[in-house]
Amino acid sequence: MIKLPGESQQIDRVLETLSEVFFKTNPSVGEDSQAIYTLFFILLMLNTDAHNAVIPAANKMTKENFLKMASGSVAGFDDATLGKLYDKVVANKIDLHK
Repeated sequence: MIKLPGESQQIDRVLETLSEVFFKTNPSVGEDSQAIYTLFFILLMLNTDAHNAVIPAANKMTKENFLKMASGSVAGFDDATLGKLYDKVVANKIDLHK
């Protein structure tokens, strides 16, 4: 489990390091560590959007919107994989502050 700090620069460094390590240990996943970083960042944004009570339900990111954003940003991941990740994040909150 990873507990992310509250400061955006620290979160960025954690995601960057995590992406590099993830890609080194899983070289067949994604195009490169930058693609993994982008995926992690997008999933973090989705988690915040999906589980923040302040954001009205009508304004939540739809799967279609997520796929449009992610497909153009994350090299090496097809829509089926991105769709599964969307479903998992929306169904299961990633608690970053335990």
